[in-house]
Amino acid sequence: MKPGMEALLTPGSVVVVGASRDPRKWGNRLIRETQQMGFEGELFGVNPSPDCIIDGVEVVTGIDRLRDGIDLAFLALPSSKVLDAATQCMRRGIQTLIVPSSGFGESTSEGAALEGQLLTLTQQHHARLLGPNCFGLASHVGKINLTPFAPFPSGRIGLVSQSGNVAAEAFIGARRRGLGFSHCVGIGNQLDLSIPEIVNWLAEDENTDAIGLYIEGLPASAGEVFVHALQRCRASGKPVVAIKSGTSSAGARVAGSHTRSLSSDDAVWAEVLASCDVSRAADAEELLDILSFTRQPRPSGLRIGVLTDGGGDSILSLDELSRHGLAAPAFSPDLQVELGRFVPDDAPRSPGMNPLTLDTAGGVEDDPQILSRCLAPVAESGEVDVIVIGGLFGTYSARRDEENSAAQAITQIAEQGNIVIAAQSPLTREESEPLRILQDSGIPVFRTVRQLFSSLRRYATARGMTPAVASEPQAKSGSPAETMLSPEAAWDLLTSAGIALPQQYLGDDIELICDAATRIGFPVCLKVSNPLIVHKSDVGGVRPHLMDRHQLRAAAADILSSSPGSRLLVMPHLPSGFEIMLGVRSDPLFGSVLVVGRGGVSAEIDADIAVLVGTFTESGFTEHLHQLRCAPLLYGARNQKPLATEPLLAIATALQQFVSAHPGYEIDLNPVFLYERSVEVADARVMVRATSHQQRGDRVAPSHRKE
Repeated sequence: MKPGMEALLTPGSVVVVGASRDPRKWGNRLIRETQQMGFEGELFGVNPSPDCIIDGVEVVTGIDRLRDGIDLAFLALPSSKVLDAATQCMRRGIQTLIVPSSGFGESTSEGAALEGQLLTLTQQHHARLLGPNCFGLASHVGKINLTPFAPFPSGRIGLVSQSGNVAAEAFIGARRRGLGFSHCVGIGNQLDLSIPEIVNWLAEDENTDAIGLYIEGLPASAGEVFVHALQRCRASGKPVVAIKSGTSSAGARVAGSHTRSLSSDDAVWAEVLASCDVSRAADAEELLDILSFTRQPRPSGLRIGVLTDGGGDSILSLDELSRHGLAAPAFSPDLQVELGRFVPDDAPRSPGMNPLTLDTAGGVEDDPQILSRCLAPVAESGEVDVIVIGGLFGTYSARRDEENSAAQAITQIAEQGNIVIAAQSPLTREESEPLRILQDSGIPVFRTVRQLFSSLRRYATARGMTPAVASEPQAKSGSPAETMLSPEAAWDLLTSAGIALPQQYLGDDIELICDAATRIGFPVCLKVSNPLIVHKSDVGGVRPHLMDRHQLRAAAADILSSSPGSRLLVMPHLPSGFEIMLGVRSDPLFGSVLVVGRGGVSAEIDADIAVLVGTFTESGFTEHLHQLRCAPLLYGARNQKPLATEPLLAIATALQQFVSAHPGYEIDLNPVFLYERSVEVADARVMVRATSHQQRGDRVAPSHRKE
């Protein structure tokens, strides 16, 4: 008789209590599916009828007629019969049980009492129990399938789920992707065996390379054990991807009634999973997308090379790379020369040839094997860690033999284990033989580049990898230079645009600044003025509520000592108000673009903004204000008085009209203080281009043969 987890997942003998000769019933399907898995141990059945005969199985009329020491018992019985059957099993020395039936602690108080009796029995006999209220388990390693789902896709992913439907969806999705599972465990109410214990075992299982979880909650006081199990997975190099449900209040209530688990606040779950490098997925499809990369070698980094057969696909790939913080470095001059031997003369060439767009005559559409010929030197170069194949490869049925040959060549490159390869195609493995060749070799294929790069980014999280974030774009050759106006010039420009501003004085002579403050009237606010300092408060460059010349002198000396070479701006001290930002610029395509949202420090920490394009009406501006998360604070939440949004509309209108007439300007007002009856602009920055001519952004020039 095997101990504990081994008896559960790799048993040498199994008995189904409630076996049936009816092929439609679970008590028969479990036996049949396990036989089809090639189970090499002993199979037993218990059915009170002496007429129950099942091929290849010794069926007895009672548990007391079984031999001693069977490894695993599956109790295919209603909850009312479970306690008695479990007692009899333990008398026969069966120490590991699976209880799939519901009607226990997740349903009624009577069920909870029954569950308590079952737990006491288990503890008294030092037995292990999976369930109740679970869908069973399956194991490629143990060659058993004690679940309602078939066929079981075999592989090297461990799956632990509190939902049978999620597991069933995972089975279907895995077969579609050419993936499979080492073990799949339905955990149920976690009366005895729990998610942390199963994960802990999988962390050390030599047949498991990665782990997928569907979690509704954990038993009380199991959190620390769960974290330890996840840390063991990380230490053993096994990525973990988790679906954590019950994140909404309604979802948490359902989770509690479903498995009687304790669901903590989702923010706590997010922190726990992130601290253990666990990537979160929204559903079974996303979980499998992420785990699709587990059949590839572990990447040494996240430098991405992109090969497509269309300009649009190249541009979309760049967009998704940027969205997910991934980098596509320019290929070296030597590699570009090597690739130039294969790339058609008329094919578009992006800077650095990454992405590489194999379009036009002689491209992938005409010669699918050009893809594998170009992929080989990129893979051998060591300049990227991941190669993404995008576009319509696998769809060119007129050149199917050549596509198959290209797919075979790509798999041979992947088998060398030096680089991760992934592909995107609108077809599935059932619709395209070349894609099936790729997936069968372990190369993941995604429907869209968004799915591909999102999954890659999340896989990196599960591997504890930090993406190589692309550097900020450099100034484009020939693009107009930008200059920040001095505060005096900015103030004059905004005043001429009809925007009322507080009185101010700018200088570097402390005594003249004190004289100006006297004219303005104390209290005043003193600010550092330096085009290199964007966030003044971050460097101690804002000193509010200075009451006299003495305080002003001390503040001025302090600022200049920490920011030498700067000038100082003095203006009236403005009482604290609700901080809003207004920004406006001219877009080459859409005209003026106005951004309104929460200002001050919040503007960059927690973007809460609305965007208005072109000329807007009063109702349009108000509608966009109501879209802000902070809108209730503007309009009198919880018996507070509403703030003055009408003057804010006047400023926004003046900004829009000015930029429409002068498209070379970009203006930021932040913060703008809102009070009950008025609005005050506390700070302003104005950028101006040397020329106001519209400019075209960089793009990969696509061919229009297929677009």
